[in-house]
Amino acid sequence: MSQLKDEIRVKEVYFSYSKFSSATMAHNIIILFKNPIEGKVKTRLGATIGDEKALMVYLELLQHTFQVARSVIGAQLHLFFSDFIDTRLQHIGSEDELYLQVKGSLGDKIKNAFETVHEPGDKTIIIGSDCPGITSQLIQQAFVHLDTFPLVLGPAEDGGYYLLGINELDQSLFEGISWSTDQVLKQTYQKAIQSGKSVKLLIGLSDVDTEDDLHLLDQYI
Repeated sequence: MSQLKDEIRVKEVYFSYSKFSSATMAHNIIILFKNPIEGKVKTRLGATIGDEKALMVYLELLQHTFQVARSVIGAQLHLFFSDFIDTRLQHIGSEDELYLQVKGSLGDKIKNAFETVHEPGDKTIIIGSDCPGITSQLIQQAFVHLDTFPLVLGPAEDGGYYLLGINELDQSLFEGISWSTDQVLKQTYQKAIQSGKSVKLLIGLSDVDTEDDLHLLDQYI
């Protein structure tokens, strides 16, 4: 009888620990984006179709990104504004965490976002705001892959990445990278392999950067 009670007590402790562990392991989605200001967003696109139309395209992409991220079950959204926190921006949810990006390179901004959000045991994914092909299913797949891979990358056709996911923080992934070039994905991948990390690559997708990319809006949104 005493042994039975001890077994029950052990099971209760284990159940409580498992419940606590699962409750404290967060699934985070970070979205880095520019405040939607005419003439400050999608400038390459604006050079050919005009700043006003480029802003409308950007707002459509931003809405799509927010909606996709918010439909990932069990994930917490962390929104990083480029210039100022605008609580009036449409499609911000009451449960979303809002932050201001640090000054510096894109690498500085990404690294700071992960340092701000990620806690030991978490799974944290960062996405941009200009990839119309991204889906909630794709983000959910990335979270699942983080069970077995320390790093998940979503390759962008321009040589960057539209998604990066981690289950442990490694600042070196964001240092010494030739940001805003076609070498970003390659250099990030090489850094991970050199440090002994296995990497899961998702399907390749394209961003909307120029007028030639506008057909992607009709294809995905």
